[in-house]
Amino acid sequence: MRKIETKSEKEKKDTQKKLIIGIVLIGLMILSTAGYAFSPKEKNNENHIVYNGYEFNLASNGLWYTNIGDTELITTYNPKDVEDIYVPALSINQYYNAIVYFDSTNREIEGEIARNLNAYVSRVQYACLDENDCKSDVPIKNCTENIIIIRESENDAIYQNDNCVKIRYTTNSSLKLADAFLFQVFGIRPS
Repeated sequence: MRKIETKSEKEKKDTQKKLIIGIVLIGLMILSTAGYAFSPKEKNNENHIVYNGYEFNLASNGLWYTNIGDTELITTYNPKDVEDIYVPALSINQYYNAIVYFDSTNREIEGEIARNLNAYVSRVQYACLDENDCKSDVPIKNCTENIIIIRESENDAIYQNDNCVKIRYTTNSSLKLADAFLFQVFGIRPS
């Protein structure tokens, strides 16, 4: 037979149980926090890299983000992915507060570049370099103005002729070339 407990004895036992459970939970929280703080950090984190002093973070949307001054550079690839692509010496100063024209056959490359230059240029606009290739009502420009010409080719290449930057891409490399161009323009790649 069980002993009959008074109300005050029941409350005392309940209070003791709650106190023990509370102490155990607080101890678990402290130990788990300490364990996390002192656990060895993974040195090769695939979602975070530092390249030439710039921190790049891979977001859940698959894009890489880094801060350039007060703006955020958003790219499909990180600088390590495109190190082997040659890009001529370019600078954001060339495009700062200027109109940038696109003569392009690839809207994906164009969009990647335009999205990241928009904060620095006065505007982005379509143009044609060659009047014979012009299929729409856009202005005809030459290499005295900032024009980015994007064409599919058998070989990947980025080269500059006066203020014309020509991006020649193969199907598999298009956004890699766009990001290599951007990393050079923003001074992320070593010269």
